[in-house]
Amino acid sequence: MKLENRRKLVHVLLAKSRKSLAAATVLARDGFTEAAISRAYYAAFYLAQAALATKDISRSKHSGVIAAFGEHLTKKRLLPEALHKTFVSLYESRVTSDYSVEAAPSSTETKEILEAARQFTESLETYLEEWLAKPLEE
Repeated sequence: MKLENRRKLVHVLLAKSRKSLAAATVLARDGFTEAAISRAYYAAFYLAQAALATKDISRSKHSGVIAAFGEHLTKKRLLPEALHKTFVSLYESRVTSDYSVEAAPSSTETKEILEAARQFTESLETYLEEWLAKPLEE
């Protein structure tokens, strides 16, 4: 993908992530813990896709995005390994909250997951804003 198109994609994914995190906050406040956790994960997922786009890497499946994020960004020390661990944890929380038939997550658990998503997205936004600030070069 051309650099200009990757930059546009990063902007779109940044906006989607911010909306998802805002929605997660509202959903958690209103007691919709499962939906809040799902939106928090998607906030992280969109930024992981954006970070991969900076390296001209695209994956369509969640497992592919998670694996590529670890392989191309954290193992190469472009981002801290802790971010990959957080991303995996957010994914696992999303799967549990979306598919488990057990009790809904508590508000305390949901707040912790949202905080992890906030920290993840803050780190990725910094990385992406720095990438976007670089001059256009192929």
